[in-house]
Amino acid sequence: MIPGIPLTAVLIVVTADNPDAFAERAALLFGLMMVASTFATSRLGNRGVDKIFVDGRVLAALVAAAFLGFVAQAPDSPYASPWEWDEPNAADASVREAALLLTADDAVRASPSALAPLAERRWLYELSSTEQPQVIFATDRVRAVLIDERTLPELDDEARLAQRESFQPAMAQRGFELIYEDSANGVWLYYRQ
Repeated sequence: MIPGIPLTAVLIVVTADNPDAFAERAALLFGLMMVASTFATSRLGNRGVDKIFVDGRVLAALVAAAFLGFVAQAPDSPYASPWEWDEPNAADASVREAALLLTADDAVRASPSALAPLAERRWLYELSSTEQPQVIFATDRVRAVLIDERTLPELDDEARLAQRESFQPAMAQRGFELIYEDSANGVWLYYRQ
């Protein structure tokens, strides 16, 4: 780990004005930690006749480090938002309600946040969440499009309304009908017969 000390010092100096950037650049340290831990764990135990004995404190430290890493970094960590963990909100309930309107044989293109309630169907396609929805995804196979606006890029209210007004006629032109609308939560389900 000694080669990681100068790298850490440089990262702290470089990211002094933006502490969030340290977490992004600290990934370089993980490579050094992996190499160091490989050599360190190879010398942990004492050889016995048939097995290697490892001190329980070392194993407890490894379990504690793994747990703390999960709590600090994992996106589904209870530390990230403990009051919302495993509690569906109104938008999730709206997505599930829209998913119940579809049959199991329908090919669906859906936003990433709406894929879980639709996961067991044969034809399921992910809608890109990095750009505004386009009508180009309406292929012959897709019969339904489920849009959850939480995964779309942020827009102000006027731009979002203008986007909806231009998107709906284009979908109707391709034969899709709006069968579920929850504008309060931003969930839209289009279906083609």
